This record gives sequence, structure tokens and C-alpha cells, in this order.
Amino acid sequence: MLAPTTDIPRLTTADLWKQYVLGGDRQAPTLHPTVEDFYVTRLENFRQALRLPTQPHRRDVNELVFVTSGRLVRGCNLSTIQMEPGSVHLLLAGQIASVNYLSDDVAGFYCHFSLDTIIRLYHREHMVRELDVLHTAMADRAITLPNKISLAVTSVFERLLDEHTSSNDLSLIDAYLVTLCYEIKNALPVAGAKPRPGRAYELTERLRQLISQHTGCHLPLTVYADQLGVSPNHLNKAVREVTGQPASTLITEARLLEAKVLLRHSDQPVGEIAFRLGFNDQSYFSRFFRKATGLTPQEFRKKD
Repeated sequence: MLAPTTDIPRLTTADLWKQYVLGGDRQAPTLHPTVEDFYVTRLENFRQALRLPTQPHRRDVNELVFVTSGRLVRGCNLSTIQMEPGSVHLLLAGQIASVNYLSDDVAGFYCHFSLDTIIRLYHREHMVRELDVLHTAMADRAITLPNKISLAVTSVFERLLDEHTSSNDLSLIDAYLVTLCYEIKNALPVAGAKPRPGRAYELTERLRQLISQHTGCHLPLTVYADQLGVSPNHLNKAVREVTGQPASTLITEARLLEAKVLLRHSDQPVGEIAFRLGFNDQSYFSRFFRKATGLTPQEFRKKD
């Protein structure tokens, strides 16, 4: 089995605020000391304050977004997630994320939570499995909730918000988060209720997941094909059928995304980043990056 990529830069809530909220920490709200463990807010409170789009980044917390009106677009690894009213999306810790767009009329909720400190009353290993089910269902799309479940989810978010801004009792927050996850799970399609995705789609999504887990390893397509139990030609054909592009494009996009994360959120020299991503020559890496973004790695790092 492949070993997942490790030693990747992560952003704290304070880091995100300083980089992407107008005014930086000079206008920072009063945040509870446990904000790195749990935080919840209304999307509309920060619409006018955010600098968009945010650069790709990783967090050590799980992020849950629920849109009640307007539109939100976020990046999730190699996918772009379109969110409309009544839709919800979960992003697990360690994934590459970005916020690309918020409409002027967007409303809803954002929360993040850490399993290490929040999920105390409920069996943690069981909760990890439940979150993995949700994340798998939302790997490349948001889930639209039926009206009844949407109302229930809104109510739970309101309770979370009330608790967070008052006593911030982690035991209650724990219970609300578990309830929230199960309400959302009830909206997932029942197995067999709709046709299973084709084999080409399944292979493409499994390849995306493998690439996201092993970006820093810079593995050739043959290794991914071996892990998926197919030939490189078969895998390439499947990806082209689904995306219209060769499988190598997914690998290239992942390297570019990882390069952006490392350039923006680490102080590693460009040469070290190039080597880490599998480029033996810094000049070649710079040409690769500039062709994709229009900026050299140094220009991208300095750009506000």
C-alpha cells in the first residue's frame, strides 16, 4: 500500500483570519479560546469581509458548510464544489481547500471541529467512520437536503451557534455535532435507489483520491494503475471518458495545487519545493508553474 503524504503545512483559524479577512487581526472578532477545536458562524457575517478567492490551504479540522440562500463555490482537492440553497458539504481535515466565490446574498452556516477534542461522549472510532461515509458522498459535490431535513439541520446549527456564543459547553456541542451528522446522513441516497456510477467514473474518482493522498510522492501513472488493479492504458481511457483529458492531467493539476499550498503557506525555498514535488531542476519547476499560472513561484509567493 502507498504511504500518504505527510509533513504538509496546515493553517490555524488565526492564520486564515490574518490572510483572508479585510483588516487582518486588527479587526478580529472576540474568539473563544477553544476556537481551534470548534467554531461556528453565519456565512453572511463574513461575506463582505473575505478576500476572495482564498489560496489553496489545508486545515487540521473538519469543515462543514450549509448554504440556506445564495451561492457558494469552494475548492476541494481537485474538485470544484458548487453550493446552492439547501446544500451541505463536508471537508475532512488534511484536504486541500479554497473558497472561490460567495454571492452577495449568501446565507447559511460554517463550522469546523476537531475529533481529537470535541467528540468525547460518542465513540470516536465510530464517528470517524460516519464522517468518512459523508465525505465519500461529498468528495466531488455538495448534497442537497430535502426540505424536512434542511429545517432540522438549520435548527441544530442555530443551537450550536447559541451554545458557542454563550457557555460553549463542549459536551452539548459534541451532542449537537453528532446529531447534525446523522441528520445529513439521512439525506444521502439509499444504496440501490439510483443506478451506480459507471466503471470509468468510479476509477476516475478513486484515482483522484489516491492522487490527493500522495501528491508529494510524485508517483507515475503506472503506480496508480497498479494500486487500482488496471493497466495504465485502461485507466487513462477511463479518465479521458469522464473528464475529456488524460489521466496525467489530474496528476499535473494535483502537483500545481500542492505547489500553491507550499509556496503560500510554508517558508521552504523554491528549490526545496521543486524537489519535494518531483522536479529535479528548479528552472523546470519555475517554467511549469509560470505556464500554468502566469506567475513565477517567487511572484506567486509575494502576490497579495
